[in-house]
Order: sequence, then structure tokens, then C-alpha cells
Amino acid sequence: MTGDGYVHEVPIPLSAVIATGASAPALSSNVAVVTFDADNESISVPFQVPLDYDESKDELTLVLTALLTTGDMSVGTNTITLDFDQVARMRPGETAEDDLTSDVTSDAQLIDDDAIAQYAFDMSGLSHKVVDVLTVEIDAQEEGTAVGTIYGVSMRYRTCLVAFNQAEREAITTEIDNG
Repeated sequence: MTGDGYVHEVPIPLSAVIATGASAPALSSNVAVVTFDADNESISVPFQVPLDYDESKDELTLVLTALLTTGDMSVGTNTITLDFDQVARMRPGETAEDDLTSDVTSDAQLIDDDAIAQYAFDMSGLSHKVVDVLTVEIDAQEEGTAVGTIYGVSMRYRTCLVAFNQAEREAITTEIDNG
């Protein structure tokens, strides 16, 4: 039932990620990775909002698993910061894409060199609908000679356990209420 679901995470294969300036997805020690090693490199992540997305809660977050593989944050001169560059949404039945970039409020995040960590970019509350197609572009700002490595990408969202159909849910609720 809507509002009673749980948080679900769907991995996005690195092979689906489009790199601009950053290295294209490649194998490093038999692990697929994308690397940032210069200023203004970016990745674009495609995602279609799944049928079990709970539109009534509208919670959606892009999660990157990354590590600063070279550089020294303690010095403050070799760092990589990740930030939203663009969030575009294409909705079936509409003739133009929506640019949601100015509506996203997640802060830029500094890749940490201590351990592999997850970095979350919140896109909740933007009225996403089931089967919307999103393209999320994350930009890397490099200072010094740092290299950041992305090991994984996923979308975390609140599910309503079954395909979301608001009219069907309201009809069932009305039927139950009326006995």
C-alpha cells in the first residue's frame, strides 16, 4: 500500500554510465570503475523510475560508491568534489524534457581518501512519476592532481511494494471504508 513501503536500492551497471572527460567504464584489477582525474569531468546516469516507486512519498536518491585513489585531502591541494551538474526528466506523453537542475538542493560532496564511501545526491520531492526517465549528470571539480574512482552507482527510492496506481488504491480504500 502506498506510504507503507520500504527503501529499495537498484544498482545501475557502470556500463550504462556515460563519461564526459572522465574515463569510460573500464576494468581495474578485474573491477569495473570510472575515474575522474581532471577538472570539469562528468558522468551521466540514466534511470527509469520503476513501477513500484511510491509517488505519494516521492523519495529518490542517486548513490555513488567512490574513493579518492590518489591525492591527499589532509594537505587540501589534491581533492575531487562531486556535484549535480544537470538533472533532466523525460515524461511519457509530454513533448519536452524538464530541466530539474535548479530544483535539486543536495550539496557538493568531497570524495574522501580514507576509505571507499557512499555519496548520496537527493532528488526527492520533485514530483517523479512511474516510468519517468531521468538523466542525472554529476560533475567533478578537481584540485591538484587527485584521481577519484567510482566503483558503483545505484538509485535508492521508496517503494510501495506493488505497481503504483493511485486510482486503484483510492477505489480499494473507498470499498473498504464503505464495507
